[in-house]
Amino acid sequence: MAFDKEYLSGVLEGVEGADVRIDKILKEYESDVTGLKVKNNELLSKNKDFSGSIEKLNTDFGAKEADFKKQIEGLNAQIKASGGEELKAVYEGEVKKLQELHNAKLVDLEKLAAQQKTAYDVLFSEYLQTLENTEYDQAISKIENLKQGAAPSIRSILRDRNKFELVDLEGVKELRNPKNNHKTIADTVTAFFGTDEGKSFLLNNNSGGGAIGSTTPGRPPIANPFIKGKENLDEQGRLLKENRALYDQLKAQAASST
Repeated sequence: MAFDKEYLSGVLEGVEGADVRIDKILKEYESDVTGLKVKNNELLSKNKDFSGSIEKLNTDFGAKEADFKKQIEGLNAQIKASGGEELKAVYEGEVKKLQELHNAKLVDLEKLAAQQKTAYDVLFSEYLQTLENTEYDQAISKIENLKQGAAPSIRSILRDRNKFELVDLEGVKELRNPKNNHKTIADTVTAFFGTDEGKSFLLNNNSGGGAIGSTTPGRPPIANPFIKGKENLDEQGRLLKENRALYDQLKAQAASST
Protein backbone atom coordinates (compact mmCIF):
# COMPACT_ATOMS: atom_id res chain seq x y z
CA MET A 1 0.00 0.00 0.00
CA ALA A 2 1.28 3.44 -0.92
CA PHE A 3 2.25 5.76 1.91
CA ASP A 4 -0.03 8.65 0.92
CA LYS A 5 -2.88 10.83 2.17
CA GLU A 6 -5.46 8.11 1.55
CA TYR A 7 -3.51 5.61 3.65
CA LEU A 8 -2.93 8.08 6.51
CA SER A 9 -6.58 9.16 6.48
CA GLY A 10 -7.54 5.56 7.21
CA VAL A 11 -4.93 5.20 9.94
CA LEU A 12 -5.84 8.47 11.68
CA GLU A 13 -9.60 8.26 11.17
CA GLY A 14 -11.39 9.85 14.10
CA VAL A 15 -8.23 11.43 15.51
CA GLU A 16 -8.55 15.11 16.38
CA GLY A 17 -6.65 17.36 13.98
CA ALA A 18 -6.02 14.45 11.62
CA ASP A 19 -5.75 16.64 8.48
CA VAL A 20 -3.06 18.82 10.05
CA ARG A 21 -1.12 15.78 11.25
CA ILE A 22 -1.41 14.10 7.84
CA ASP A 23 -0.07 17.17 6.03
CA LYS A 24 2.83 17.42 8.47
CA ILE A 25 3.67 13.71 8.17
CA LEU A 26 3.59 13.82 4.35
CA LYS A 27 5.76 16.95 4.21
CA GLU A 28 8.33 15.40 6.56
CA TYR A 29 8.19 12.15 4.61
CA GLU A 30 8.71 13.90 1.27
CA SER A 31 11.55 15.96 2.73
CA ASP A 32 13.26 12.87 4.14
CA VAL A 33 12.87 10.87 0.92
CA THR A 34 14.14 13.78 -1.19
CA GLY A 35 17.09 14.27 1.12
CA LEU A 36 17.85 10.57 1.03
CA LYS A 37 17.80 10.51 -2.78
CA VAL A 38 20.16 13.50 -2.92
CA LYS A 39 22.51 11.87 -0.40
CA ASN A 40 22.34 8.57 -2.30
CA ASN A 41 23.15 10.26 -5.62
CA GLU A 42 25.99 12.14 -3.98
CA LEU A 43 27.33 8.91 -2.52
CA LEU A 44 27.12 7.11 -5.86
CA SER A 45 28.94 9.98 -7.55
CA LYS A 46 31.61 10.09 -4.85
CA ASN A 47 31.95 6.32 -4.98
CA LYS A 48 32.52 6.47 -8.74
CA ASP A 49 35.06 9.28 -8.32
CA PHE A 50 36.75 7.41 -5.48
CA SER A 51 37.00 4.16 -7.46
CA GLY A 52 38.34 6.00 -10.49
CA SER A 53 40.84 7.91 -8.38
CA ILE A 54 42.11 4.76 -6.66
CA GLU A 55 42.38 3.01 -10.03
CA LYS A 56 44.40 5.94 -11.40
CA LEU A 57 46.64 5.94 -8.33
CA ASN A 58 47.30 2.23 -8.77
CA THR A 59 48.02 2.72 -12.48
CA ASP A 60 50.35 5.65 -11.81
CA PHE A 61 52.12 3.79 -9.05
CA GLY A 62 52.50 0.71 -11.26
CA ALA A 63 54.07 2.82 -14.01
CA LYS A 64 56.40 4.55 -11.57
CA GLU A 65 57.33 1.21 -10.01
CA ALA A 66 58.21 -0.27 -13.42
CA ASP A 67 60.24 2.81 -14.36
CA PHE A 68 62.04 2.71 -11.01
CA LYS A 69 63.00 -0.95 -11.44
CA LYS A 70 64.22 -0.29 -14.96
CA GLN A 71 66.45 2.57 -13.77
CA ILE A 72 67.79 0.49 -10.87
CA GLU A 73 68.62 -2.37 -13.24
CA GLY A 74 70.45 0.05 -15.52
CA LEU A 75 72.47 1.55 -12.66
CA ASN A 76 73.33 -1.88 -11.26
CA ALA A 77 74.59 -2.91 -14.68
CA GLN A 78 76.75 0.22 -14.81
CA ILE A 79 78.10 -0.50 -11.33
CA LYS A 80 79.16 -3.98 -12.44
CA ALA A 81 80.72 -2.61 -15.61
CA SER A 82 82.61 0.21 -13.86
CA GLY A 83 86.34 -0.29 -13.56
CA GLY A 84 87.23 1.80 -10.49
CA GLU A 85 85.93 2.29 -7.00
CA GLU A 86 85.37 6.00 -7.56
CA LEU A 87 83.00 5.44 -10.52
CA LYS A 88 81.29 2.64 -8.66
CA ALA A 89 80.64 4.97 -5.72
CA VAL A 90 79.06 7.53 -8.09
CA TYR A 91 76.61 4.95 -9.45
CA GLU A 92 75.80 3.66 -5.97
CA GLY A 93 75.02 7.25 -4.93
CA GLU A 94 72.62 7.56 -7.88
CA VAL A 95 70.92 4.33 -6.82
CA LYS A 96 70.47 5.68 -3.29
CA LYS A 97 68.99 8.97 -4.54
CA LEU A 98 66.60 7.12 -6.85
CA GLN A 99 65.49 4.86 -3.99
CA GLU A 100 64.82 7.84 -1.70
CA LEU A 101 62.84 9.62 -4.43
CA HIS A 102 60.78 6.51 -5.07
CA ASN A 103 60.04 6.06 -1.36
CA ALA A 104 58.93 9.70 -1.04
CA LYS A 105 56.53 9.36 -3.98
CA LEU A 106 55.15 6.15 -2.50
CA VAL A 107 54.43 7.91 0.81
CA ASP A 108 52.65 10.75 -1.02
CA LEU A 109 50.48 8.31 -2.95
CA GLU A 110 49.55 6.42 0.22
CA LYS A 111 48.61 9.69 1.98
CA LEU A 112 46.44 10.76 -0.94
CA ALA A 113 44.68 7.40 -1.05
CA ALA A 114 44.08 7.53 2.72
CA GLN A 115 42.63 11.06 2.49
CA GLN A 116 40.24 10.04 -0.27
CA LYS A 117 39.13 6.94 1.65
CA THR A 118 38.50 9.00 4.79
CA ALA A 119 36.34 11.46 2.84
CA TYR A 120 34.41 8.57 1.31
CA ASP A 121 33.90 6.87 4.70
CA VAL A 122 32.51 10.10 6.18
CA LEU A 123 30.05 10.49 3.30
CA PHE A 124 28.96 6.85 3.54
CA SER A 125 28.42 7.20 7.30
CA GLU A 126 26.23 10.27 6.73
CA TYR A 127 24.26 8.35 4.10
CA LEU A 128 23.61 5.44 6.48
CA GLN A 129 22.50 7.82 9.22
CA THR A 130 20.09 9.58 6.84
CA LEU A 131 18.74 6.23 5.63
CA GLU A 132 18.31 4.97 9.20
CA ASN A 133 16.54 8.14 10.36
CA THR A 134 14.23 8.04 7.35
CA GLU A 135 13.25 4.41 7.98
CA TYR A 136 12.63 5.14 11.66
CA ASP A 137 10.45 8.15 10.86
CA GLN A 138 8.47 6.26 8.22
CA ALA A 139 7.79 3.36 10.61
CA ILE A 140 6.93 5.61 13.56
CA SER A 141 4.64 7.82 11.46
CA LYS A 142 2.43 4.79 10.75
CA ILE A 143 1.69 4.23 14.45
CA GLU A 144 -1.88 5.20 15.29
CA ASN A 145 -2.62 7.73 18.05
CA LEU A 146 0.99 8.67 18.64
CA LYS A 147 1.46 11.57 21.06
CA GLN A 148 2.38 14.87 19.43
CA GLY A 149 6.16 15.36 19.22
CA ALA A 150 6.97 11.86 20.47
CA ALA A 151 8.73 10.62 17.31
CA PRO A 152 12.20 12.17 17.97
CA SER A 153 12.31 10.69 21.49
CA ILE A 154 11.28 7.24 20.26
CA ARG A 155 13.85 7.32 17.49
CA SER A 156 16.56 8.36 19.96
CA ILE A 157 15.63 5.52 22.36
CA LEU A 158 15.66 2.87 19.64
CA ARG A 159 18.88 4.15 18.03
CA ASP A 160 20.69 3.89 21.38
CA ARG A 161 19.56 0.28 21.79
CA ASN A 162 19.97 -1.00 18.24
CA LYS A 163 22.83 -0.99 15.77
CA PHE A 164 21.83 -1.57 12.16
CA GLU A 165 24.12 -2.52 9.30
CA LEU A 166 23.59 -2.33 5.56
CA VAL A 167 23.49 -5.93 4.34
CA ASP A 168 22.93 -7.45 0.90
CA LEU A 169 20.02 -9.91 0.88
CA GLU A 170 19.57 -11.57 -2.49
CA GLY A 171 20.78 -8.48 -4.31
CA VAL A 172 18.76 -6.03 -2.20
CA LYS A 173 20.57 -3.85 0.33
CA GLU A 174 18.69 -3.35 3.59
CA LEU A 175 19.40 -2.08 7.09
CA ARG A 176 19.30 -5.03 9.50
CA ASN A 177 20.25 -5.61 13.14
CA PRO A 178 22.67 -8.57 13.22
CA LYS A 179 22.46 -8.78 17.03
CA ASN A 180 18.66 -9.11 17.05
CA ASN A 181 17.73 -11.80 14.53
CA HIS A 182 18.53 -9.39 11.67
CA LYS A 183 15.33 -7.45 12.31
CA THR A 184 14.47 -4.48 10.13
CA ILE A 185 13.87 -1.03 11.59
CA ALA A 186 10.14 -1.43 10.91
CA ASP A 187 10.12 -4.72 12.89
CA THR A 188 12.00 -3.01 15.73
CA VAL A 189 9.51 -0.14 15.91
CA THR A 190 6.56 -2.56 15.86
CA ALA A 191 8.06 -4.61 18.69
CA PHE A 192 8.70 -1.46 20.73
CA PHE A 193 5.02 -0.46 20.62
CA GLY A 194 4.15 -3.91 21.91
CA THR A 195 5.82 -3.03 25.22
CA ASP A 196 4.51 -0.94 28.11
CA GLU A 197 7.26 1.58 27.42
CA GLY A 198 6.19 1.94 23.81
CA LYS A 199 2.50 2.20 24.68
CA SER A 200 3.29 5.09 27.02
CA PHE A 201 3.83 7.19 23.88
CA LEU A 202 0.25 6.58 22.69
CA LEU A 203 -2.71 8.86 23.36
CA ASN A 204 -5.04 5.95 24.18
CA ASN A 205 -2.46 4.05 26.23
CA ASN A 206 -3.93 0.96 27.83
CA SER A 207 -1.47 -1.43 29.41
CA GLY A 208 -3.89 -2.98 31.90
CA GLY A 209 -6.44 -5.77 31.75
CA GLY A 210 -4.27 -7.92 29.50
CA ALA A 211 -4.31 -5.39 26.65
CA ILE A 212 -1.30 -5.26 24.34
CA GLY A 213 -0.09 -3.01 21.54
CA SER A 214 -0.75 -3.91 17.95
CA THR A 215 1.92 -5.93 16.18
CA THR A 216 0.98 -4.18 12.95
CA PRO A 217 1.04 -0.36 12.64
CA GLY A 218 -2.48 1.04 12.47
CA ARG A 219 -4.17 -1.93 14.23
CA PRO A 220 -6.01 -1.35 17.54
CA PRO A 221 -4.75 -2.94 20.78
CA ILE A 222 -5.78 -6.57 21.28
CA ALA A 223 -6.11 -8.83 24.32
CA ASN A 224 -3.27 -11.07 25.46
CA PRO A 225 -4.04 -14.33 23.59
CA PHE A 226 -2.41 -16.42 26.34
CA ILE A 227 -4.66 -15.32 29.25
CA LYS A 228 -6.20 -18.41 30.81
CA GLY A 229 -9.81 -18.83 29.76
CA LYS A 230 -9.37 -16.31 26.93
CA GLU A 231 -6.83 -18.17 24.80
CA ASN A 232 -6.72 -17.17 21.13
CA LEU A 233 -4.84 -19.79 19.16
CA ASP A 234 -5.06 -17.88 15.87
CA GLU A 235 -3.51 -14.80 17.46
CA GLN A 236 -0.85 -16.93 19.17
CA GLY A 237 0.08 -18.43 15.80
CA ARG A 238 0.27 -15.01 14.14
CA LEU A 239 2.48 -13.63 16.91
CA LEU A 240 4.77 -16.64 16.72
CA LYS A 241 5.20 -16.07 13.00
CA GLU A 242 5.43 -12.26 12.95
CA ASN A 243 6.94 -11.23 16.29
CA ARG A 244 8.61 -13.96 18.34
CA ALA A 245 9.89 -11.50 20.96
CA LEU A 246 6.36 -10.23 21.70
CA TYR A 247 5.06 -13.81 21.60
CA ASP A 248 7.50 -14.85 24.36
CA GLN A 249 6.80 -11.68 26.37
CA LEU A 250 3.02 -12.14 26.36
CA LYS A 251 3.25 -15.84 27.08
CA ALA A 252 5.44 -15.15 30.12
CA GLN A 253 3.11 -12.32 31.22
CA ALA A 254 0.09 -14.61 31.10
CA ALA A 255 1.95 -17.37 32.99
CA SER A 256 2.96 -15.00 35.78
CA SER A 257 -0.61 -13.75 36.23
CA THR A 258 -2.05 -17.22 36.91
